[in-house]
Amino acid sequence: MLPFVHGLFNLFLHVVASYGLIGLFISSLLVSTIFIPFSVELLLPPLLVAGVNPYYVLAVSVLGSTVGVWINYLVGYFGIHVAHKYVKEEDIHKAKKVMDKYGWLGVFFALGFPLPIPTDPLTVLCGMSEMNPIEFTFAVLLGKLLKYSIAIRVIILLI
Repeated sequence: MLPFVHGLFNLFLHVVASYGLIGLFISSLLVSTIFIPFSVELLLPPLLVAGVNPYYVLAVSVLGSTVGVWINYLVGYFGIHVAHKYVKEEDIHKAKKVMDKYGWLGVFFALGFPLPIPTDPLTVLCGMSEMNPIEFTFAVLLGKLLKYSIAIRVIILLI
């Protein structure tokens, strides 16, 4: 494991172990932003092993992660003017066409299944393309709910 990622892993595990569900919420929020390359699923086992109700772990991780993803959306929404300075107008237009084509269903599949695509830039792109905020929230909540439900079920089967 890279030293930087290993350090992040230890930091977030410490926060979760020390502060329980509040630590999970904060950590889920932070690691779901584009600024921190990490996976929320790695934070779930310590709480589940400690006997915390899996439904609480699910709810808190989904809510924290959704708030983090909304930060990405807002970065895209309000940062579109900055993007115009560094990205060709043609590339921005292509990205908007992709978002229009796949919409909330594409976001749901990208966030709900372990696909080999970086999802943080995708959520920034949702903001840049001014995706409907209600559809975006719906897709994110359902996608994260599905993904973390599967992760929690697998973890419970393994412990």
